[in-house]
Parts: sequence; structure tokens; C-alpha cells
Amino acid sequence: SPCAGDDDTNGSFGNENDVEFAIPRPRVIYFQHRDEFPEVLSLLHDTVREFDVEMLAFREGVSFPEGLTHLVERNVPPHNNGFSYYTTSSSEIVGKYAPYPAPPPHPLAFILGTRKNDPNAGSQGVYAPSSHYMPPFMRVNPILDWEYNDVWKFLREFDLPYCSLYDEGFTSLGTVKDTLPCPALKKEDGGDGNEGYWPAYMLEDWSLERAGRIAKPKKAKKPTSTTATTTTTAATETAIAGEKGQQDYLLKLEREGSKERSRLT
Repeated sequence: SPCAGDDDTNGSFGNENDVEFAIPRPRVIYFQHRDEFPEVLSLLHDTVREFDVEMLAFREGVSFPEGLTHLVERNVPPHNNGFSYYTTSSSEIVGKYAPYPAPPPHPLAFILGTRKNDPNAGSQGVYAPSSHYMPPFMRVNPILDWEYNDVWKFLREFDLPYCSLYDEGFTSLGTVKDTLPCPALKKEDGGDGNEGYWPAYMLEDWSLERAGRIAKPKKAKKPTSTTATTTTTAATETAIAGEKGQQDYLLKLEREGSKERSRLT
């Protein structure tokens, strides 16, 4: 975000007429989630402390549109008295130092880690306006054209910190309820009991990056008949059960169908 934090870093040009300038601290935006991995939170706090970035965390329950709207509407420069004493409307007065209506917000941009193969990438370019259901801002995708191995080459080449779960076989992180280690990285049991997973950077088939993510079952449509109820329930259960569970479930349906036909005849 281009917004500066409260603790700006001041510097000056070394010439006859020194000119002070402010270097805003990088800002990180975080939305709290009850099912977040503790390792992700640990990385977040370590990064904020090590790189001295400004973190703005939205409490659990605040949606992305709500949080981003809050940021977009308040991205205004300080008043000429040096303080952000503005009102949100001509009738609202916040203390005796708030008689000035706020100017239009400055344009706001967010730097993201989206890559072209991500499910939410869509038709985004390096610069992409926000989606229709979001407040107006610009998305900046500097690594849009990177492949999986480009990310890991960059992280390891410059010895940058990353979540410890990636060393335990995770290759894509969601929440504790929908993320497992990548099955393609599972070590073969050599008889010595040394089981586990290889680290994420050793994944050879990059198309399996999200193989450890558990697909969410589709929401069932409101049934219109007994047949529709059976079909909807089957779709939901098979999505959760996986391939083997799907086969078992279909056999179960076939047996129940045979019993129902026998009863009717």
C-alpha cells in the first residue's frame, strides 16, 4: 500500500538546500481467520518485526470487501496543518480540530503474489483493477508470470524467510481444515520407519502444487423431489469421500435402488 505509517523515516538530499523527504514504511494487510495455521501467524509476526513493516490486521469476521473499503475510503493525505483532521461529511465534527471536509481519497494499490496459474488469477494482467464487488483499487501482480520453481529459486537464492510448513511437504496453504501435505512429496517407507514428506522446493511436477488442498463440496441446491434429494446428497458426499468413497457410495445407491424397485413391484 502507498499509505505511510505513523512512524515515517526521514532523510535529506545532501546539497546546499537540504530537502527533507519521508520514506513510508511498507504496510502489510492481514485478515484474521480462526482456522489459520499457527506457523503462518509465526511467519507473519517474525516478518513484521525483522523488516520493520507496518501491519494492519482486521479482526475475525471482517470480510475482504469491508476491510478494503475501510482502507480505500481513508487513504487521504494529511491536512495542511500537518494532521489528518478531517470529517467524513459536512455535518460531522470530530473534536474542535475537525472542521474541514476530507478531500477525495488518493488512488490505492495493493501488491499481491498472484500467479497466472492461481485459481483467482482469471484474466488479470500485471496491473488489474479490482473486481466489481470490491471498492476501487489497483492490483499489482509483479510475479504474475512466475512458475512454481521461480518462486522457490528466488526464496532460496536470497535466503528469504518462508513458512516452516513448506519444509514439511506443504506446497499450497489454505487453512487447517482444507490443507494437507502434497501427496507427490510423500517419502517411501524404506522399512526404517523414516516416513514423512520432502520439502516443497523438491516438487518436480509443478501442476501438483495444489494437490494437498481439499476441495470444498459444492453447495447443495434445494431439492424439488425425492430423486433430486438423492442426487444432491450423492454429489455432496462423493465430493468429500474421494475416489474410493465415490465407488462405495455408488454401490450403496445401486443396492438401495434395487430394494426400492423390489418394493414397488
